[in-house]
Amino acid sequence: MRPVGNLLFTMTRSTRSRRVAEFAAPHLLGDEHVVAAGPVWAAFVPRSARLLFRGRHLRWLVLTERRLLMFDHRRRRRDLLLAKSLNGLRLERSRTAGPLLQVLIDGGVDRLLVLEFPRRDRAFGHAVVLAVSTGADWQPAER
Repeated sequence: MRPVGNLLFTMTRSTRSRRVAEFAAPHLLGDEHVVAAGPVWAAFVPRSARLLFRGRHLRWLVLTERRLLMFDHRRRRRDLLLAKSLNGLRLERSRTAGPLLQVLIDGGVDRLLVLEFPRRDRAFGHAVVLAVSTGADWQPAER
């Protein structure tokens, strides 16, 4: 695989998931487990703003049984940017926009969270859509 800046796409998918789970572990509650994790292009956008002209930033998104966690992507700093309960999120819409799966989530603060999943991570994007749309009733698939 060819390196693409610092996007960590040179790692295998299993290694990438393991590393994301490692830096997410201190932020997990008691019996919470990482269900899925991966890179996502994300932006917080006011409701009245146009999506086309908003800059997205590469972030790590972690889905657990109860929460959605978002971390900064920089190598040196893995700051927790978002930790929201699935019950507190509402799915606005999801659609395929070119090579990306675009998901708009309402966090309840008059802003939308725009998540764009690359083609290779669309399955992860669909899992996030399912988890957010069903909220507390969502159960991860057995492996």
